[in-house]
Amino acid sequence: MRDDIMTCIIVDDEYVSRCGIKSYVDKIPGLECAGVASDVDGLRELLDRGMPDIIFLDIEMPGESGIEFLEQASLPCAVVIITAYERYALRGYDLSVTDYLLKPVSFSRFSAAVGKVRAFMASAMSGGVVTLRSDKAVYRIPVEDILYVEAMENYLKVHTSCETIVVRMTLKAVCSLLPADRFIKIHRSYIVNIGRVVKAEMSEVTIFNGDVLPLSKSCRKQFLATLAPRNI
Repeated sequence: MRDDIMTCIIVDDEYVSRCGIKSYVDKIPGLECAGVASDVDGLRELLDRGMPDIIFLDIEMPGESGIEFLEQASLPCAVVIITAYERYALRGYDLSVTDYLLKPVSFSRFSAAVGKVRAFMASAMSGGVVTLRSDKAVYRIPVEDILYVEAMENYLKVHTSCETIVVRMTLKAVCSLLPADRFIKIHRSYIVNIGRVVKAEMSEVTIFNGDVLPLSKSCRKQFLATLAPRNI
């Protein structure tokens, strides 16, 4: 990524699909198309000329499939799968793709995927990424993208700026993965990203997205002491 510009390659054997994704790329500021290919051989030729920041990759294509390519490749860039087949989702996440889009893809969903890549790349540069596994997928989440974590019996809801991810683990376990100087417990069922708190009152905390969470008496003193130096 140079300055604020990300480059991408589009790989799809269908002409209409390639054109559709290219039109989406052209609408997003700071995203440039560095090349288009109709198969994996064409993708390799483009990669020989230079590594992009993102590859938008179809799965089922003549010759080598997108999954077969990912199984053999070691890529320093983000990969967003765009396919008509949902059955490849879990395998795609096992191969650490950044996002998985099902055709037909709306512009809003495509834009959200690009936003996820941008946030991930920014956080990855500072090492701020956490990996979580749900029942059906593996997620790589920029730490700063996490708003708060909510405990729900035997699983957690990880609330991010883009979505809510359900994972089977304890609050204590997820706390061990997150930076202690940025995440703090406010209730037996909640930990919050200090940087995403917009208001704190005696019994509740308001998060950047508007969610209002309970602040327990046992956590109040430490939480307010941590919050005060930040002038929030």
